[in-house]
Amino acid sequence: MPTSIGDWIAHLQTKDLPVLNRSVLEMNIPARRYETLTAGDIAARVYSDPLLTFRVLRMVNSLPRSHLASEITTVEHAVLMMGIGPFFDRVGVLSTVDDELAAAPEILDALRRVLSRAHHAAVQAFDYAILRQDVRAEEVYVAALLMHLGEVAVLCCSPDRALELARAVRVQPEAAAEMEQRILGFRIVDLQAALAGAWGFPEMYAAFAEPEGHHRARALTVTLATAIARESEAGWGGERLSSSVEELASVLHIHVEDAFVRVHRNAVTAAREWERFGVRPAAAWLPMEPGEWPAAPTPQPVDTVCPMPHPDRTQAVMAEIGGHLDGSFTLDDLMKRVLHGMHEGVGLSRIVFALLSPSRTELVAKYVIGAGADSPLRAFRIGLEGEHLFSRLMGKMQAVWHNAANHEKLVPLLPQSVTDVVGQGHFYAMSVFVQGKPVGLFYADRGQGACELDEHSFESFKRLVLRASEGLAHLSST
Repeated sequence: MPTSIGDWIAHLQTKDLPVLNRSVLEMNIPARRYETLTAGDIAARVYSDPLLTFRVLRMVNSLPRSHLASEITTVEHAVLMMGIGPFFDRVGVLSTVDDELAAAPEILDALRRVLSRAHHAAVQAFDYAILRQDVRAEEVYVAALLMHLGEVAVLCCSPDRALELARAVRVQPEAAAEMEQRILGFRIVDLQAALAGAWGFPEMYAAFAEPEGHHRARALTVTLATAIARESEAGWGGERLSSSVEELASVLHIHVEDAFVRVHRNAVTAAREWERFGVRPAAAWLPMEPGEWPAAPTPQPVDTVCPMPHPDRTQAVMAEIGGHLDGSFTLDDLMKRVLHGMHEGVGLSRIVFALLSPSRTELVAKYVIGAGADSPLRAFRIGLEGEHLFSRLMGKMQAVWHNAANHEKLVPLLPQSVTDVVGQGHFYAMSVFVQGKPVGLFYADRGQGACELDEHSFESFKRLVLRASEGLAHLSST
């Protein structure tokens, strides 16, 4: 049994971490289907399993590379650098935690809980990064997963001491560091740092463990996301959790009430993956609002079911575009990814990218998805003469969310010529500028029915438009 950090590193260097059962199924893809996959498709499968994410980062950063090559910080970057076929070849045969820990159900359950918590923390951290308009939010997601690497390693390497530690911390959570030192002989965070270094993980991730210095704001969001994910496992009314959310509100510059809403919503998003981990998610303990049991909702027709956002897919698209800012994407390649991110990731039903006409007098649809054959959006064409919302948007790169709160204010800027095209419902719109000049505009909504837009989706929409603008800038320079 290892007794020092050096012993642990030596022992773990010889081991390949097992993965979750579902990952084996999701990564078992016939070679004939490789050409149908994108780096984002693969990354979405990997990111849902912290163990598989650790394995991929370890694998790719251990490969020889030029001293001029940049560190590989995300799964998308790993796939793009290696190619899809070689990536699957190197991932190799995957063993599962269920097989390796079949004789130790208590350890297996504890490991699943840590992995579920890591995923929850990553979902929380990713959302905070989006709100902060972090253009590399996927790195924040990965950093939150990596904050649990040491705990995973202890469970896999010394399960008896891991369980002893878990029981002790449950009784005295405020003394966790002291318990680690007494039972293990070192702090888990120190093992984590040493293991990340031994496995060749990017040095940037070390900065996330200490919320100071150049990465202070990013590190704080990861630290708070990790704390919130851990503290919410014991319920949502604790003082430590409330303190963490209040600190989060200060970091994000939002009201405390809004921070709680955001945290609760993220917990629900993470909980949708509960079957992958096989343990009760923290969101199960969210308190119900006081009052009578609500009446059962009226079933919606199939064609009006509201789309469900998938942040992992948005993240994958962002990273894939980021990996092709060298001009290797054509305009069609770029827009295909952006529209896919808005539709599948953000959950927007109808999306238009309209280009500024050569005469610069109107916006004309270039790409349209989700609009019916008879929808005016199919022939999206809006003149820019006169004072209206879309002509204002083309004055500088800016975004607008038409909603119930600002409807009265925006009505004068939505003349009949505009509503004939976009309808009377709520929508997002954002202009696109390249090198300081207007080139077009994105429009998106969730149809004209009961599917509401929300702040989180608005932030994701804007983030994708910014990434599209970045891609267009690179295309214009090639």
